Amino acid sequence: MNDGTVHDDPVTAALVAFLRARLEEDERAARAATGGPWTADPVTGVVRGADAAVVAEVRVSAADALHLARHDPRRALLRAYALRQVVDAAATGCGPACRAEHAFDRGCALHRLGPVHEQDGARWLIDDTGARHEPPPVVTAWTLRLLALPYAHHPDHRPEWAPGR
Repeated sequence: MNDGTVHDDPVTAALVAFLRARLEEDERAARAATGGPWTADPVTGVVRGADAAVVAEVRVSAADALHLARHDPRRALLRAYALRQVVDAAATGCGPACRAEHAFDRGCALHRLGPVHEQDGARWLIDDTGARHEPPPVVTAWTLRLLALPYAHHPDHRPEWAPGR
């Protein structure tokens, strides 16, 4: 199966696979939960889903109820979608040739994704269907390590993925 990963570095490729798996888990959990948006009553601590069903009754503090409602399934799905775009951009695997922007030379991973076209200073890729795409942003391994921090408790998380390693 081609998962879109073209990164040559096995550590980064493993980190990309780890993040994709965690995002899939997050999406499954969000889709299985009561639909959002969720709202919280700060007086009673009751958190309700979009259909007004009680999702939770928080008895510790109003702040806990508001926090729970703030991170409803709708937000979790949007977050997973946004993070997947960053992870997919990182999967292109640009090396040192591409720092803040794509170099568009032979050291740039975009050449492995398809021909790079340029006209009037704009650059784009053409996929095998003929569709035109803007190049994804350059995402560093450091960025991926930061994205993995919320999952540091997961049994598949590796110590070498910690930022600063």
